[in-house]
Amino acid sequence: IADAPTWNCKSRKAYGICMSLYDQHPINGKISGDPIADSFAICARTNNALMIVADGVNWGEKSKMAARCAVYGCMHFMNQKLFHSTKPIKTTHVCLDNIYISESAFDLLLASLDTAHQKILDHDGGLTTLCAALVLPLKESKQFAVCIVNVGDSLAFVFSKNHGAREITTGSHDIQAERDIRDAGGALGPVNGTDPELHNLTCSMTVVDPGDIVYLTTDGISDNFDPVVTKLAVA
Repeated sequence: IADAPTWNCKSRKAYGICMSLYDQHPINGKISGDPIADSFAICARTNNALMIVADGVNWGEKSKMAARCAVYGCMHFMNQKLFHSTKPIKTTHVCLDNIYISESAFDLLLASLDTAHQKILDHDGGLTTLCAALVLPLKESKQFAVCIVNVGDSLAFVFSKNHGAREITTGSHDIQAERDIRDAGGALGPVNGTDPELHNLTCSMTVVDPGDIVYLTTDGISDNFDPVVTKLAVA
């Protein structure tokens, strides 16, 4: 929470956790897949929030470094542009049934990926997925817009007390096809030389109500709740 005196306290407004779901060695106690290559950051304010999650591709220190660099670069860029810029952001609004969608939100989110990618290269990191969500209040409405940019298989969802859970980032992957857990679909970092793999780079948006819960997950969570991956259903 912005301006919170203690950052490690749980809050009903914003919360995140990173842990391993891999098996633990029965003798030495080490967890397979260490170090944890997932990383996240949340910055929640009175009427807006920025949420970011990254999942380092494969295992090892380079994957861990890539995820942390991506999250840091994205968060730092967005906070600087949104709240510390000396120049006001020129925003173009598109009106759809009294819903105002800020094109600048997606412009900033896309630009933040460039900063995240460069930060990975600067620190000799590996590859990582990235999902960044910006929650903003709508003009003349009590609802909020959730603007999301994601690369790879880190996804975004919303839980509504009226409509249940739904995925926001469905455009980033084929929900009708069988999931290949070995393919992230895209990644930041030096995939081709110094270039990232933006094959499934996707911009997504939805509208949420007060009390709805927006949450981001890496594939370690989303795959374990996918009925096809868990063999409870057939695509």
